[in-house]
Amino acid sequence: MASRSGSRPNTDRRSFLVATGATLAGGALATGTASAVESAPYHLSQGDQCVPLQPLQGDDPVEAFYDYRRDRDSSYGTRSLQQPNTSVLFLYEGPDGVSLVAVHGALGGNGDGGSITFDISGLPSSGDWIVRDDSYDGPNRYDRWEIDGDSATVDWTWDGRRADGAVYGPLGDDVSVGIDPAFNERAALYGDHYEGNVSDWQALSGDLDDPTRTSLDRSTPLRIESGSCPTTNTTATSSTTNETTTARSSSGESTTAAGTDTTGGESSGNGDDLQRILDGLARLFDRLSQLFDRLARFVERYL
Repeated sequence: MASRSGSRPNTDRRSFLVATGATLAGGALATGTASAVESAPYHLSQGDQCVPLQPLQGDDPVEAFYDYRRDRDSSYGTRSLQQPNTSVLFLYEGPDGVSLVAVHGALGGNGDGGSITFDISGLPSSGDWIVRDDSYDGPNRYDRWEIDGDSATVDWTWDGRRADGAVYGPLGDDVSVGIDPAFNERAALYGDHYEGNVSDWQALSGDLDDPTRTSLDRSTPLRIESGSCPTTNTTATSSTTNETTTARSSSGESTTAAGTDTTGGESSGNGDDLQRILDGLARLFDRLSQLFDRLARFVERYL
């Protein structure tokens, strides 16, 4: 009898947290008027493309998640995300906050390796380079790191059987990090040690076990910022179009026939204010939903 009564509070806690998290998640979906991706807490912009970024979430600190090991000088923790001849870029959210993660190549691959140079700017003072892959000293360490305050230039080159990369974090709340890439022949170390080519650059978002992958332009700078993808308003003589610039679609188009009375700029401005409020509420509910989901997992594991 004692053991049965002692386990009931844990069950009640789990039920409460799961139910509350589900309620908050439902609220977030109801509040996001355009689409779920617009309520992502971060976005990546590159040229005319904007990609909503949902951090990949895990229970481990980002250094443990990355799991850099000296025996192969590679990340073991991101093996499920790695792909041969591919560089991936994503945000990871663990118990210490959100970090920026880059992983190049695939551990255990059989290609010819690769070379990449990133000129990075806008790194927040709240963070630091948690992982420098590679970070050892010795004649076989080819990577070069030049760090200057909130900017850095990193030259990576790696063997086809290994991976390369880095972690910077935590990023804090107000994020605006720029990356100017140079892949393959444009990279500083290309041909010095390895001559393999990187054929794809991907931004990962969403579920850690099955993330959404968006291919990026390997020759165009990008910027990662807090908040949803920006909304642009195009006003024509007889129509008003609200376009959300994302990697996949635009939404919210409405047309007023010629001769119909409209309120003009004031109505458009009020609509923009309302949309910003709704987007903000959607992000709030989304983060609360994530919090309760993590609490539920904690209770399930330890209580």
